[in-house]
Amino acid sequence: MANLAYNVPNDLQIPDLLKNNVSVFNYHMQQSSGKIMTVLNRNVISFLLEGSKEIYYGKEYDHTNQDQFMMISAGNCIMTEKTSVNNNYRSVLLFFNYTAVSNFIKKNNILVPKSDNNPFLVLTYDEYIRSFVQSLLKTETISNLLLPNFMENKLHEFLYYMVSKIGPAFLHPFLANHSDEKEQFHELIEKNSLKKLSIEELAFLNNMSLSTFKRTFTRIYHMPPGKWFLKKRLQFATDLLLKEGKRPSEIYEELGFESLSSFTQAFKTEYKVTPRQFKA
Repeated sequence: MANLAYNVPNDLQIPDLLKNNVSVFNYHMQQSSGKIMTVLNRNVISFLLEGSKEIYYGKEYDHTNQDQFMMISAGNCIMTEKTSVNNNYRSVLLFFNYTAVSNFIKKNNILVPKSDNNPFLVLTYDEYIRSFVQSLLKTETISNLLLPNFMENKLHEFLYYMVSKIGPAFLHPFLANHSDEKEQFHELIEKNSLKKLSIEELAFLNNMSLSTFKRTFTRIYHMPPGKWFLKKRLQFATDLLLKEGKRPSEIYEELGFESLSSFTQAFKTEYKVTPRQFKA
């Protein structure tokens, strides 16, 4: 995977997309992507129509199919987009800035309680949301002069519906992120300790350069990240071998090792016995 980050919506190169508080983009591709480091410069609602999406964002991971949609706050994340059996990936992307959310809150006198700051939500379509998405697909008939206000009103319509359905707490991450920096770093590491993410990808998710990430990690965990993650994977291996009764050949790939021999060597270095001997 290339180390260059994809800036969204800037890199979509759509005229006037960034001029307004709210914009819509009909996204379509015919080839699945690998993991893409993505800098979201705006909040976005991804209304998935065909295919599936995976996302890593901070300490969180989730995926959606075409029965679901995703609300994602601005920031750094890693996405994978997969086409359907018909080799299609389609979604309607509704981009909006903090001002649009603030306007909605002020207009409707809504009190937004503090939440757990989950940076994204995965929600299931209902009849109303499906109808709303279809209405977004028809906005090309609106004149350019009226479109900015029209689109902001469409977003407000959606937000009002969601507030009535699940309450206003979901709005909090789309205004600001107030998490303690050290706590946020710790949670990101613990949540992703067994996922197949590189050190570079983890640094990106934490909005850090690679060198800063390594220094911060060593300061908090008192050892380099590579060594810590290896120990974590090998600890998990002992559970798989003893508690779940799995064979070494069944688990080495799941643990992120390229071969059974490399797993065996790392395990023996840590525990002074091979995985097979440990299991016996």
